[in-house]
Amino acid sequence: MIWETKPIDGINEKELELMIELFKEVPSKDNIKPSDLRKRVEGRNHFVTLVKTSLGKLIACYIAYQSSTEVLYLWLGSVRRDWRGKGISKTYFKFIEKLSKEWGYRKLTIKVPYGSRLSNYLQRNGWKLITVENNKVHTSFYELEL
Repeated sequence: MIWETKPIDGINEKELELMIELFKEVPSKDNIKPSDLRKRVEGRNHFVTLVKTSLGKLIACYIAYQSSTEVLYLWLGSVRRDWRGKGISKTYFKFIEKLSKEWGYRKLTIKVPYGSRLSNYLQRNGWKLITVENNKVHTSFYELEL
């Protein structure tokens, strides 16, 4: 697998469209279009991690942004259905934790559905549960001190 992290401004239109297709595989109330995604990320320090096969096929992507000078918020992520269960997201969390430290961040944050597999993974791996929002999916907010 090939891992590449770059500012979102470095993403071309073809990569952006492939990312949107991956995000459609994740249940969400949002119907994200490339133009919407571009608008949402304007004015912030966004980083995209693309995971590709050795032949260049996009199999996962993640978007994180700087929410303060010391905090990187992990915003969106998706793994192609036929690649799930192979440890890609676990590898991403280790990868982004290491990279965030190198970039000078002191904390990672993320929101996930409470009780989800990801929520359970975060709790087992040192992430601190900060709040649970009482919305339709009971969103959990986690942080990890680096």
